[in-house]
Amino acid sequence: MRRIALGELRTERHGNRHRIPMDEVDRFRRTYVREIAASSAADVEAELFDG
Repeated sequence: MRRIALGELRTERHGNRHRIPMDEVDRFRRTYVREIAASSAADVEAELFDG
């Protein structure tokens, strides 16, 4: 719900429910995985090569 409120996740309203289209789920997942990988890359590199 927080991601929807922030506008990061597009939904379709049906009554009082939010429905997330499958293409939006796929887009969000790809974006989110990329963000996680980018934010943790330095930690992973340090653990692998500086350990």
